[in-house]
Amino acid sequence: MELTLLQEKFAQGVAVEGLDQHAAYVAAGYSANMLPSTIDEAASRLAADSKVKARIIELKAALTTELVANHAWNISELLTEYQINALGARKDKQWAASNGALTGYGKASGLVVEKLTVAVEPSNLASLNPEEIRTMIEQRERMLSLMEAGATVDTEMEAGTTVDTEPVVEGEVIDRAQEP
Repeated sequence: MELTLLQEKFAQGVAVEGLDQHAAYVAAGYSANMLPSTIDEAASRLAADSKVKARIIELKAALTTELVANHAWNISELLTEYQINALGARKDKQWAASNGALTGYGKASGLVVEKLTVAVEPSNLASLNPEEIRTMIEQRERMLSLMEAGATVDTEMEAGTTVDTEPVVEGEVIDRAQEP
């Protein structure tokens, strides 16, 4: 599959740089003296071209593979650093630092999850001001994102309950100040 230099620049702009079609078209060098609507139409046609479309898919797949590999390496390195820090702090009898490193290790490895509780009585909604409603929505969104990430989330509803994001291991809140 042979692309012209401009087609390749366009595909790189869309797939690698994350540009929208219009911006990628301009960045590739196509748009000398064109109206914005004309650029949009031409960029759309170019993106629909089978060779260009295949190249964009190929570049995105390669980028995804690279990101996954880098993420795995970064997690591994992070876990190693947490282990070194925990052991060094323990050796120096710096219990809070050791516990902090262990908590970080637990979160990074998935052994420690955040427990999040968000609650409001539906009958109380009318008495909330816009800022309280906005806060409640943000709390719900945080709860949903934690659930999507696999965190254990307490969804019981109790009036007046606010967000609790303490780390939890097997249902117990970690006391970071407690010595081992």
